[in-house]
Amino acid sequence: MEEKTVQLAALLHDIGKFWQRADEQFDKERNKPKKAHQKLSKDFVDDLILPAGMSRDLLSTLVLRHEDRKTLSMDFRVSGLPRGTERMLARIVSNADNISAAMDREHSEEDEARYPLVPIFPQIRISKKEY
Repeated sequence: MEEKTVQLAALLHDIGKFWQRADEQFDKERNKPKKAHQKLSKDFVDDLILPAGMSRDLLSTLVLRHEDRKTLSMDFRVSGLPRGTERMLARIVSNADNISAAMDREHSEEDEARYPLVPIFPQIRISKKEY
């Protein structure tokens, strides 16, 4: 079930960016989001109905800690986790995030809110056997 949890975390780790850009989550005076997208993504997955056997705690951790930039609080960083399975799985989600960002990012992070988010979900196919 860990494999499915990592897959779901890789799909949903940036869902908070959609929420971040909503009026109530964006501080127009400061031209900045009120909350980090990592925290909003965690809040989102914490409310999901998960398949039996899937760990909500693991999913929340992977979504919250999908980056490792030194400018982030250790509460959001992969390297803030103790060495072990969770950290290794968070590193997989982080690597997927980095690959995805490298494929479609043509602008700086500072300008990120000005560009539309492109959903990946229309490109996903799930076989009927698995679900």
